[in-house]
Amino acid sequence: MIEKLLWYSFVVIDHVLLRGGVMKKIGRAEIEKAYEAITKDCRPLEAARFAFLFLGDSAKAVVRELEGFQNPGGGFGKALEPDFRYPGSSAIATSFAIGVMVETGLDRKHRLVKDATRYLLDSFDNSQRTWYIVPPEIDAYPRAIWWDYSGWVKEDSDIIYPGNPGAEIVGYLWHFDIHPGNFDLEEITQEMMN
Repeated sequence: MIEKLLWYSFVVIDHVLLRGGVMKKIGRAEIEKAYEAITKDCRPLEAARFAFLFLGDSAKAVVRELEGFQNPGGGFGKALEPDFRYPGSSAIATSFAIGVMVETGLDRKHRLVKDATRYLLDSFDNSQRTWYIVPPEIDAYPRAIWWDYSGWVKEDSDIIYPGNPGAEIVGYLWHFDIHPGNFDLEEITQEMMN
């Protein structure tokens, strides 16, 4: 399924942006054909995103599909990141979800945004000054090898790549203008840039 989605993405990029090195517009028939293939081979979330982005459909279907990946604590999981099947929340899946929220135009007052950013602020590791990209429990679930917990954390529990997804999360907090009193967003931003 993911391979097909990636292939469709490359086809759209090739046909829309790169054909002959010049931007070329494809017609409605080609877009509808791509949509038909995506609805057949991909998750409903990807189909809803495609319909929103390329067919002018409402963002409501995207938001409805995204809600199905949210966990009670506000974070996202349930294989939203298709390369791992961990059902619990993770910073990387929540960051991906917030990217979709931005894409659909949700504002900071929307329940999904409030719950997701609350999860991220609550899961920030102050001693590491970043977020754990995935939790250690991920190793008990099917996943691509690059999502092994040990690949992201040293034996002494120091995070190897603090900027992933930390820098993206900080960008989303700035985007939604979220500056809680106990979280120095400016300081964290500077640390992410170093």
